[in-house]
Amino acid sequence: MWGLLLFFVLLWGLLAGSAQAQPSRTTELFYLRFGQGTSTITSSAGIDEGISPDARYAPSAELGYRFSPALSLGLGYQLEAGDRG
Repeated sequence: MWGLLLFFVLLWGLLAGSAQAQPSRTTELFYLRFGQGTSTITSSAGIDEGISPDARYAPSAELGYRFSPALSLGLGYQLEAGDRG
């Protein structure tokens, strides 16, 4: 169910991005980002807020909407870090 919804949201974002009247615009409306760690979950001082050290290396994904080049809103998911010992 969520996979199908994600597919349609991404398809709509691609179609809306390709139908823009300004071909020089380089920002996409929707973005999907994959990575590792919790680099975006930090306090204003740059200190991790109660995140375990193993969580910094767990795979993560984020789907978001970009309002402007400087402002975006995303929803992310991070897999739990397993026992590495």
